[in-house]
Amino acid sequence: MRKEIQILVFLGIWFLGCKSRVSKGEKIGLPTPLPKNSSGVSAPKPLRDKSIFILEEEQRYDPQNSLAIRDSVLVFRWNEPFWKEMSEPEKAVLAYIATFADGDNCNFSAECDGKNGIQCKLVTAIGLGCQCSTSHLDFLRQWFDPKVPVLEDGHCYQRPLTASRRVMFSQIHLTVKGNLLTVTYKGSGMTGEDVWQFEGTEIFQLQGHQLKVIDSKQSTLNPEKDED
Repeated sequence: MRKEIQILVFLGIWFLGCKSRVSKGEKIGLPTPLPKNSSGVSAPKPLRDKSIFILEEEQRYDPQNSLAIRDSVLVFRWNEPFWKEMSEPEKAVLAYIATFADGDNCNFSAECDGKNGIQCKLVTAIGLGCQCSTSHLDFLRQWFDPKVPVLEDGHCYQRPLTASRRVMFSQIHLTVKGNLLTVTYKGSGMTGEDVWQFEGTEIFQLQGHQLKVIDSKQSTLNPEKDED
C-alpha cells in the first residue's frame, strides 16, 4: 500500500511538471519547427561552401570498340550522388540554368503533358519532372523574381536530342561561398551543319527565401531565338 502511494505521488508530480511546461509554451516530445519567413515558408537549410562539378565530359574506354581506330568514347558524366544531398537553393539555380540548354539526354516522353512534352536529364534528376513543365517553372517562381527572363518572356529550352537545332551543355560547375552561388558552364549548339561553342557564368545571391541574379555573362547560346 505504501509503495502504491509513492507511485501515485510520483505520477502527480510528473503531471504537474508537464502541465507547467505546457503553460509556458513548451511542447512536450515534439521537434522544434523550422523558423519561417514573413510569407510562412520554412527557411532554407544553411548552405555549405563547396566547389563541385555537376556535369563533365570524359574519355571512357569502350571494350566493344577496342579494335577500332579509337578505343575510347566521349561520354557525359553527371554527379549523381549530389542529387541526394543538394539544398533547395542549389536545386533552384540548377533548375534556372536548365532553361538555357540540357546535357546529353532530352527526349519526348509519354510521362509529360502534351504531344511535345520533353524529359531532360538535369530537370528530371533534380525531381522537377519534364523540361519547362508547370512543376519546373512553378519551382522557379518560388525562388526568383517574376521579372527574370525565363519567367517574364517564357523562353525555356525544350528540344529533343534529335532536333536539327539544339543546344547542349558539356560542362556545369557549381561553387557555393557564403550566400553566393556561382554556376559556370560550357557547351555547344548546332543549327543544321553549323556548330558553335558557348560558355557562361551565372552568379546568384541568396536573400532569405529568394534568389537574385546579380551577374550574368554568357556567349550567344543560339544565333536565332527558338521559334516553334
